[in-house]
Amino acid sequence: MIVHIYDATSGRIWGQCDLRDYLSFPTSVCVNDRHELYVSDNESHFVRVFDYNGQHLKNIGAGISYPIACRIVRNIYLFIYLFKLNFLLESTTT
Repeated sequence: MIVHIYDATSGRIWGQCDLRDYLSFPTSVCVNDRHELYVSDNESHFVRVFDYNGQHLKNIGAGISYPIACRIVRNIYLFIYLFKLNFLLESTTT
């Protein structure tokens, strides 16, 4: 998975990072105000966190099953949406 990062105001590209070595089945991407990418990875059962250069910073969600999406709210809460017969919801601080 190659992520292209754009300036939302000007539309100019800031850069890109190649995350293929870290992800098996990415399903969602969100960002925080510290320029970190949060990628839900369905097959590895984690949300993986990267900086904008593609450096892996940490994994979140030990013990979760099949994350399909993630969302950061107010740069405080990370919501992880899971797929198991229905949608489940977990949250943690970022």
